[in-house]
Amino acid sequence: MYILNRIFFPLNILGILVLLCSYLAPYVSPSEYWYFSFAGMAYPVLVLVNVFFFLYWGFQVRMTCLYSLVAMLIGYNHLTAYFQTDPKKAKVITRTIKVISLNTHNFGAPENKASANNSLSEIFKDDMPDILCLQESYESNSFKGFILKKELKKYNMAYVKIEDNKLLGKGLPMLSVFPIIDKGLIIYDSTSANFSAFIDIVINKKDTVRVINTHLQSIHFEKYDYQFVNNAQIGDDTDVVSTKNILRKLKTGFIKRSVQVDHLVEFIEKTKYPIILCGDFNDTPVSYAYNRLAVGMKDAFKESGSGIGTTYTGPFPSYRIDYILFNEHFDGFNFKTVETNFSDHKIIKTLIDLNSQ
Repeated sequence: MYILNRIFFPLNILGILVLLCSYLAPYVSPSEYWYFSFAGMAYPVLVLVNVFFFLYWGFQVRMTCLYSLVAMLIGYNHLTAYFQTDPKKAKVITRTIKVISLNTHNFGAPENKASANNSLSEIFKDDMPDILCLQESYESNSFKGFILKKELKKYNMAYVKIEDNKLLGKGLPMLSVFPIIDKGLIIYDSTSANFSAFIDIVINKKDTVRVINTHLQSIHFEKYDYQFVNNAQIGDDTDVVSTKNILRKLKTGFIKRSVQVDHLVEFIEKTKYPIILCGDFNDTPVSYAYNRLAVGMKDAFKESGSGIGTTYTGPFPSYRIDYILFNEHFDGFNFKTVETNFSDHKIIKTLIDLNSQ
């Protein structure tokens, strides 16, 4: 036990230090100090490491167990962004609207899944939202099933798109049962394939609300990257190259998202209407991107979610990266996630109470 303790103690201190570094990730821009972002992404793992050391020293009745305990308590507020135990359920609310957001992965078209031709009217036939925000839903020569306006006739639709050389149009479609009085794009820079869209809607003929739909920079992992994550062999020279490639992609994603988020926050700060923000942030709750966008906003999952709020079903990073945020004078209820058979993201949905506006 003595030898094991001599080995574990420095590892415990290292685990504590990296955990403390993860707490800085939401506040430090990756464009300046990108390495904190890696610690932020590893936050759930770091917590488990420190739980292990807390129990290890605790069973020996050593005060050393308090080191990890204190470190975890310092960042307790981050834990609630990953796990909720007391969901709020709506009762009788007169001005509640249902909001759904989903990264459709183009309805499975990239993998030629049979479900690619499923219509949204079929997918949501028992649970039609008042506001629907979609990401990665685009028209291409290989997929013509994107006919939302025809199938969902009761909705007003905004599909503002950017033309490029590969696709007929790539956009962030948004549908609303309420009248749309304005719409537009938030362009980050001329070289970015990512952008945000917004619509201004009038609810109950008097309340104007701006709904923003965003898809921040993806990591752009390829199939071979996922294969490496699942089957890495320590000591293999090929794995060294693959590891560097993955770390490079993660770093690039962190930095590009930070720039995009800064542009988006600037736009939000100039908006005079209450805001509902939906989208695929491609980043975890312990990140610069999430923290910047969550300032002055409520998180639907933290308001009324339950359990572990994972929204991405792929192998990595299998965390919560899809969000519905809204202004603090709204209230959220009944947050849920639902898996699909065509996308690597879950449907996320919530009720938003406008009574407090």
